[in-house]
Amino acid sequence: RVVAAHRACEGFSYEDIDRAKEEHDRMSKDTPSRFTSSQVISEALLSLATVYCAEHLNGVIGELGEERLQKGPLSFYEFMIMYRRLHHITMKTMADSFEKADTDRDGVITLNEATDCLRQLGFTLLRAELQEMLELTGAEKEER
Repeated sequence: RVVAAHRACEGFSYEDIDRAKEEHDRMSKDTPSRFTSSQVISEALLSLATVYCAEHLNGVIGELGEERLQKGPLSFYEFMIMYRRLHHITMKTMADSFEKADTDRDGVITLNEATDCLRQLGFTLLRAELQEMLELTGAEKEER
């Protein structure tokens, strides 16, 4: 059990674990009955900003199975395993998106590459929006 508990939390910062613990505790308070609804689990995971899309969320919750949800509240470590799976999906999606945007394969996304990528996704940024994006990422002083 100790190894399993360690593995469930491995790779997360103490801050991430504390936030997850707070959400798990809130989720447990909100579901004093014998089972945890998938809606409550979804809300808790969404608050941790791990979800790339609803399909991924539904897949991870679906892996538990309705039978498990009927057995009683999720342990913190079961919750952390779900958090880890969603976090992994999100990071993989971000890495894939970065590779797609980095058209010259130099490991850096230039302003032109970023705007081209956003345009392909259907977003056309106004100059003010582009400036705000640069400021939020700390890249407004970059030459590229």
